[in-house]
Amino acid sequence: MHLRTLVLPILVPSAALAQRIVKGTIYNGIDNQGVKYEIITENCINLRKPLLDEIHSIDVTEGFMCRIYTERGCDDEGSYREYYETELYIPGGNAKAVKCMRAE
Repeated sequence: MHLRTLVLPILVPSAALAQRIVKGTIYNGIDNQGVKYEIITENCINLRKPLLDEIHSIDVTEGFMCRIYTERGCDDEGSYREYYETELYIPGGNAKAVKCMRAE
């Protein structure tokens, strides 16, 4: 019983830390400037202002890839752009949603 009490506090922070890995960061300005949003989930994120239709640069963490979708809901059958590395200039915005995941 004593061992369980000691081990559990060690395991919980490790699991929580693993979930906090930033997979990518999107910006509403070029050169990774302006309002930023760090993506820590692999779920779809429907964008809101000031990033809705205004993603102009992205920083992708090594080992991950991010998709910027032109429709809400991250439908893989829809239109999206895929990024595997930092892109300092993304022209014109039609960004409605973003999703980052481990690169294959």
